[in-house]
Amino acid sequence: MRQGHPFDRSRLLAVLIWVCSAASHADALSLSGAYDLAQSHAPQINLARLEVEQANAQRKIARGALLPNANLFGQFSKNEIEYQTNSPYTDQDFRGERYGVQVSQTLIDVAAGLEASRLSTLLRKSKKDLEVAQNQLVIDLVTNFLNVGLADREVEQYGDELVALEAAFAEATALYDVNLVPVTQLLETEARLDAVRADVIMASGNAQVAREKLSELIGQPVGTLGVMLETIPLMSSYATAEEAAMVAMERNPVISAAEAELTAARQAVDREKARWFPQIDLTFSYQHSDVGFDNLQTPARDTSTLAVGFSYPLFEGGAKFARLESARIDSYAAETRLESERRTTETRARTAWLNFQTTSKRLAAARRGVVSASTNADAAQSALQSGTARVSDVLLALSRKTRAGRDYTYATFQNVIALMELELSTGVDPDFLVRKLSSALHDR
Repeated sequence: MRQGHPFDRSRLLAVLIWVCSAASHADALSLSGAYDLAQSHAPQINLARLEVEQANAQRKIARGALLPNANLFGQFSKNEIEYQTNSPYTDQDFRGERYGVQVSQTLIDVAAGLEASRLSTLLRKSKKDLEVAQNQLVIDLVTNFLNVGLADREVEQYGDELVALEAAFAEATALYDVNLVPVTQLLETEARLDAVRADVIMASGNAQVAREKLSELIGQPVGTLGVMLETIPLMSSYATAEEAAMVAMERNPVISAAEAELTAARQAVDREKARWFPQIDLTFSYQHSDVGFDNLQTPARDTSTLAVGFSYPLFEGGAKFARLESARIDSYAAETRLESERRTTETRARTAWLNFQTTSKRLAAARRGVVSASTNADAAQSALQSGTARVSDVLLALSRKTRAGRDYTYATFQNVIALMELELSTGVDPDFLVRKLSSALHDR
């Protein structure tokens, strides 16, 4: 019969330290700290910011087409003109110059004006899309951060059970040596001890996998997380699911983005209709030149011109009607997407409120389960020492205690996720929400 095992307490402590820390991180990582890193390194946020900058650039281009345009022009040439032998004209060899300025201003271009308005609307939509991306980043970040915390606590809980089982195995071995317990109880303890060792290894691997997923968001390795409270105080701001849904319909950036998309699509329809209006431009030009037609030298002269240009398309092979039809289809599609987003947002807010209520009740039940399981484990160990219980009773009680601790941790983190989803669905600022959750998690 085995009297010891290389997997002793000192090795368990080394495993826990290895799992929960990393050499590249000297300081513990809080939720708010992880969020700050993700804001700088998360690709989806950087892409959304670039979309805002691109939309702003397109808006400026469209507005620039409506403002005055000025161009300088010039041509400086060396001209050599040779006539035929019998020509009465003499050959010319001179340097010519032609330069001036031209200023134009659009007087009437309804389509260009509507396009500038449409691009301003798309800029507003891109900003709302950035808010949506930030909300999704918070969801991904909090979920992965809590997954790391959950994996770490599983390692700790299995480690606690392992320490207790090693003590129970040592005690069972001593009793077996004096023939006070049968060999079956000793073997049963040993089997459970091996199973928990495997659980510790599996939990350690899960902790490393969870860290890799969080590292993908924050752009650097994840070491030790900030200490998280066992009991996290959380409260909902809404008394009913209907209240949460009503606020969500007013504040959710997804709906605002869809509304902006619909507005832009309708402006595109108006733009295509406006292409059937005439375009009128005013142009002033000034030119100094001493070169005439066919590059012949002429007396130097200054020419000033003020012109009004008129343009109206008569026939484009049906392209005008096709563009208008395409814009109308886009408008119908945007209207359908807006309705879909409204339904989804309302359902999401109601579901989030119900989930928070459910997880809160489950958390209370899990808390009572931890107390009961701990009391039962202590009683089983006392009974075993007094000879009124079997080793299997202690093993079962320790297993239930570990399971109750895991259930309580899972219920706690699910309650945090439920509140996060409720707050984000109702349009709460993601920065404020992360600071609030971080303060509740780490008590600071």
